[in-house]
Amino acid sequence: MHVGRLSLAGFGWEPERRASRSRRPRTRQFLAALALGCRPPSTAPPPTDGPPGDTGSPRYVPGDAFELSPGNEAGQDEDPAILVTATGELACAWYSNRNGTREDGSVDKQIFLVQSGDGVDWSAPVQVSAGVDAAFAPSLAQLSDGSLVAAWWREILLPAGCDPAVDCTGTDNRIAWATSADGASWQAQGDATSGPGDWLPSLVVSPDGRVLLYFAAVARGADGSVDLGQAGTLRLYVAERGADGFGAPVRLTGLAEDGFADSYPAVAVDAGGTLRLAWSRYAAGGSVDPSAIISESSADTWVATSTDGVAFSGARSIGTPGDLDVFPWVYLDSAGAWRVAWETASAGGAGREVEALFDGGVASDRPEIEGYTWRILATPSPGVEVGAWVGGSEPTQKIEGRLFVP
Repeated sequence: MHVGRLSLAGFGWEPERRASRSRRPRTRQFLAALALGCRPPSTAPPPTDGPPGDTGSPRYVPGDAFELSPGNEAGQDEDPAILVTATGELACAWYSNRNGTREDGSVDKQIFLVQSGDGVDWSAPVQVSAGVDAAFAPSLAQLSDGSLVAAWWREILLPAGCDPAVDCTGTDNRIAWATSADGASWQAQGDATSGPGDWLPSLVVSPDGRVLLYFAAVARGADGSVDLGQAGTLRLYVAERGADGFGAPVRLTGLAEDGFADSYPAVAVDAGGTLRLAWSRYAAGGSVDPSAIISESSADTWVATSTDGVAFSGARSIGTPGDLDVFPWVYLDSAGAWRVAWETASAGGAGREVEALFDGGVASDRPEIEGYTWRILATPSPGVEVGAWVGGSEPTQKIEGRLFVP
């Protein structure tokens, strides 16, 4: 799913133009950070946290950015998802067209994944999804037994067997999923939702083992069932995994959604079971196509919390008034604080990466990361975080990563 670099010049996308891979200098100062409620820069190296008997370097060491999606120099890699497992390994999944063009002329678009135990040596990309349908926007989670689960947006061209360059007239959009014991070999589990307008999954596993799949959808009613009369209404839903796969979707409540379109959910859960949701919201009446949010000048970042995964409370905006805010991500940082990161742009300006405390505060820039659709998680090394994002420019974007001390 191509997005590009955010700009509010004409409310559209500008492909990112970057002549080098140099990083922007850190500009935050200590006192300013304290005043804004953001994290001050740290200059202290993280303590050693290697395996028993290892008195050498920390497991994850901050450094420069690197490419996470090698082997597709002439192709496109986007939509990163990252995971830190219970034993501290890193995983990153993304959409890629690295398989090239099929015999029928269509481009093979699938989900791929890499893993690492130290942030330096990464596995070769392995394919997670398969089939003739396009796969975008993956999400990753680890189950209570240690195995991995992935979900993604599956786009089916209609009518069946159509030529995308000649006679395709529409799409059927569903959430598909797969599981893996080790991340190296994946077993398809079919569709988690039935469509026709389901996309942008966010997986979360609660402390008691519940597997919850959040997603944005059109053509679904208040009870979660398919309702083609709601094709112009974009809302957020959740489905819970049971013994026979995922159950019927349920619309989230308590989001004060009248007059709005809701999309791009990002969900995380704490050790006590409280779920934190961040999402993109814009005025109703615009396009419900996920990529069209970048043309919605009212796009904003909202947050809410829940204890049961369905009923949410405290829905509120944390974006900057007047700015275009998109692609949120919610995470627990290396200092134990819950944060929301997103892409923002002021009128006439280029996009930049910012974050704010989930519970409130002024958004601050994140100079460690460039690009768009960025993701951050804390690593097992105290003070060290891992980030992944889309870098480069159309049509050869790449997934980049970095280990850093914020």
